[in-house]
Amino acid sequence: MRIFIAIKASENIINFVQKVKNKIGLDVRWLPPENLHLTIIPPWEEKKEAIEKLICKLSEINVPKTKITFEKVSFGPDEKFPRLIWMTAKPSKELGLLKIDLEKKLGIRTEKRDFIPHITIARFNEKNFHSFEQKKLILAIEEKMDISNFSLIQSTLTNKGAFYSTLSDFI
Repeated sequence: MRIFIAIKASENIINFVQKVKNKIGLDVRWLPPENLHLTIIPPWEEKKEAIEKLICKLSEINVPKTKITFEKVSFGPDEKFPRLIWMTAKPSKELGLLKIDLEKKLGIRTEKRDFIPHITIARFNEKNFHSFEQKKLILAIEEKMDISNFSLIQSTLTNKGAFYSTLSDFI
């Protein structure tokens, strides 16, 4: 099974993304509201029979009650060769500590690069970028999202995009 750990987008963020979508108006593949999330631990493969044990381990994690502030909407992750539109947040000590706790509990180190809290809101083929009239996209924002839980999510890749199903929520 392909799984990952994320914080689901709050209702105010989902509503904000709809406004951004209407404002930008680009012909890209906008993610459906139910797929909007902030990834803490990126996808990895896990055996189906190990999921129950994994859920028990994850239930031992204390989730910090905090807020994060998203500060911009832009093309990413590389502005010169973008393939998505994302909302990036100010670094959060609490979110960084949650990521470290999860990695320790799972016995993994997921990434060597800096953790950039973000929500991907749209995807596109980077080859199509040259056809966009709009080559720069930087919207300064200040949207807050409460953090009080995280989810273990299964990701099934299809030719129409990823399909997500929540395996367990942790508070």
